[in-house]
Amino acid sequence: MANEQKLEYWRARYRQHKTERNAQRGPEPIAQIPEIERAYIAGLIDGEGHLGISPHRAGYLVPIVAVSMCSRPVLDWLAERLGTVCTERLLLNMTKTHSPQYAVKIGGRRAVLLAEILLPYLRVKHEQAALLAAFGATYEYTFSPQTPGLPDHLKVERERLKARMRVLNAKAKSFQSDQTLESLHHPHPGMSRDAV
Repeated sequence: MANEQKLEYWRARYRQHKTERNAQRGPEPIAQIPEIERAYIAGLIDGEGHLGISPHRAGYLVPIVAVSMCSRPVLDWLAERLGTVCTERLLLNMTKTHSPQYAVKIGGRRAVLLAEILLPYLRVKHEQAALLAAFGATYEYTFSPQTPGLPDHLKVERERLKARMRVLNAKAKSFQSDQTLESLHHPHPGMSRDAV
């Protein structure tokens, strides 16, 4: 019983600390994005973005949303909306004739939140966004100094989501996915045909 009490103590302490930290930050910029801009950002991600689940150097998996392109002003605007920064990408095979590449990238819970709010607007990467939203459900578990790490059932679920994401992203890269091409012509459930 003493271990359960300690665990509950650490969970309550973590929740209090998180509430205080979030109050200092102010509102999450991603949650404040107007609907029209959500549709525009979804178009950017459908065309120039990447949604993935990547290993972190600390040994756990992290959901990622990234957009990269040559247009710095567009990405500066996107970075401002997402509350992050635009960085220049250094490509190994870049020559003098290549334009500079820029990127905006977010990860973790913020990537999950972005995927969730863009889900109704995404066309090409709708299924990848749904996987990130499902990854968000694995955040139910709260770490504390008294817990050894993520439970095995959540590790297994995250690995399953990562494997499915890898398959979807490989299909998108090879342009051999008839389903992806078909989704460009047919709206997602919940969208009217007039929206196409």
